[in-house]
Amino acid sequence: MQMDHGRDTGRTAQASASNYEHNYTYPNDRRAATLWYHDHAIGATGQNVYLGLAGFYLVEDEEERSLPLPRGRYDIPLMLCVRQFNDDGSFRYNPHGHAGADGDVILVNGAPWPALQVERRKYRFRILNASNATTFTLALSSALPIVQIATDGGLMARPVEVVRIPMAMAERVEVVIDFSAYAAGDSVVLRNTEKQVPLGEIMRFDITGPAVSDRDQLPHRLSMIETLRPEAAVRTRTFTFGPRPELKDHFPPIYWAINGHRFDPERAQAEPRLGDVEIWRFVYERNPWRQTHPPHVHLVNFQILDRNGQGPHEYESGWKDTLRLDSGDNVRVIMRFDGYRGRYLMHCHNLEHEDYDMMMRFDVV
Repeated sequence: MQMDHGRDTGRTAQASASNYEHNYTYPNDRRAATLWYHDHAIGATGQNVYLGLAGFYLVEDEEERSLPLPRGRYDIPLMLCVRQFNDDGSFRYNPHGHAGADGDVILVNGAPWPALQVERRKYRFRILNASNATTFTLALSSALPIVQIATDGGLMARPVEVVRIPMAMAERVEVVIDFSAYAAGDSVVLRNTEKQVPLGEIMRFDITGPAVSDRDQLPHRLSMIETLRPEAAVRTRTFTFGPRPELKDHFPPIYWAINGHRFDPERAQAEPRLGDVEIWRFVYERNPWRQTHPPHVHLVNFQILDRNGQGPHEYESGWKDTLRLDSGDNVRVIMRFDGYRGRYLMHCHNLEHEDYDMMMRFDVV
């Protein structure tokens, strides 16, 4: 929320503050999912999120509660982000012009490289990449597979065993790790295989105690997910992500664009009809600035049809609202606009790219 402090300066602080209070009601009528919220101020999203304006928003439903999944203290959200610090311990926000703010410390729920004592049983971890501009590829130091059960939009159709899970900024995954495969006294590290130490290590799990009675087996089916068929789509739209030169005294000497356009809040770049199914193709325009562009669509979940002509990876099946777009990628997704008529946003979730100006408005009409 942005405040205008230039009006009615004669009011008391209390009255002025109350003038800017708003109550919002969310129906939570979507399927269960690990969601999150963050500040979205125009031109300042990157800095505000980097300094802490973000948090989890977990939605549950009866379908999820009916499954034998780890619960209570065995169901743990993990917010991952990379930050840089000043000597006094405060955050040092350096957006590198508008290339993206990174850092040299990994925080998990606000703690640098934490260790978690775990019992010899199954745990559910809801993992969010809340970094401004840093990607992860998750893996265990033991090289044992991870069982993934959910993506951005909630439960997948079935559990999948994967050794690595790439995560762009704003993507979420839910995994189940069975620590009964380890002996008491063992430790296993959740790693980021894209980086070397110290950014190659995220957190450590220290296994304690005897094996715990944990007889619940993960079901073979987690959720019934409607498969959207390409033949149901009424149109295909292409959105190209890439920089455009800008003759200004700053670095880098570009702005970030979608289909060559910078963000204009008064202009819609697409107008899908309520209830229509469309295919959107996201293209990473090859350029010298080889940074990940994660397209994020507000309030509309999609399914990935193909990535570079091949079917989607197992770890990105099901419903999603964000995907990883690396240099040269060409990804098609399919979605149904079945929420509300009105104005929506789609943007790159490198937050500094969003701030400068890789964001677009689309209207559901």
